[in-house]
Amino acid sequence: MSGVPPVSPLLRFSDSLGRPLIGGTLTIYQGGTTTLANTWQDEGLTVLNTNPITLNASGECLVWLDPNETYKFLLKNAAGATQPGYPVDGIAGLLPDEATLVTRTGVEDIENKSSVSIASPKVTGYSFYDGSSDRKFVRGEMNFGTKFGYGNGGGAGVGGSVAQLTSKTTAVTLNKATGVIVGHNESLAAGATARFTLFSTFIDANDCVFAYRRSGGSAEAYEVWVDAVSSGSCQICLRNRTGGAIAQSIDISFMVFESTNS
Repeated sequence: MSGVPPVSPLLRFSDSLGRPLIGGTLTIYQGGTTTLANTWQDEGLTVLNTNPITLNASGECLVWLDPNETYKFLLKNAAGATQPGYPVDGIAGLLPDEATLVTRTGVEDIENKSSVSIASPKVTGYSFYDGSSDRKFVRGEMNFGTKFGYGNGGGAGVGGSVAQLTSKTTAVTLNKATGVIVGHNESLAAGATARFTLFSTFIDANDCVFAYRRSGGSAEAYEVWVDAVSSGSCQICLRNRTGGAIAQSIDISFMVFESTNS
């Protein structure tokens, strides 16, 4: 018998601020019980994991599962505090090329879907593939239990918000895959463009970053776009489309989609 990983054998966990859960622990039980379960460090199921498993300096651990069993995961930080959303029950292992997805109650076929509803642990580093074409559906941080499409998940716990201080050109930092920037109310001249930097550890140089005016300010008065995407940051541009100066605070939503140039 060969083992199967829970989609990917390398699990990476983060805290509510998106930082690696260094020194945290993952305790794995038999599904629906408080009985500790065996998991392994290798596909051949020869090297047992400790239980609980201590996460490394990147918040990671290797987990291979018995394909005939279901499991319950309990995640804690280094101080022993249970993380939001845990424990999660009904976790099963899948072959990497299966077009299925782990849920609390089993698996769901995701072939030919652009959006699925799932409910399993919040992790990073997962990739899902269409078994017939090896098309990658999603990779990145996802808060399972929400709907997501091609790109990083946008569920509760994944996003955040940050207020822009001082002026409309002041840089902001929000280490999230999605979120809201509350813009400064500095006056913007007719036809003028304000450009500011968004710093986020979730942005890679090849990623697609989408931004738009979510709320606030006058309707149809602004144009928002993203420019100069690089590793760790991008530029967000805000243009006054009207014929006069306006001093308003607007909320700008953004989302990071993983992409590649090869």
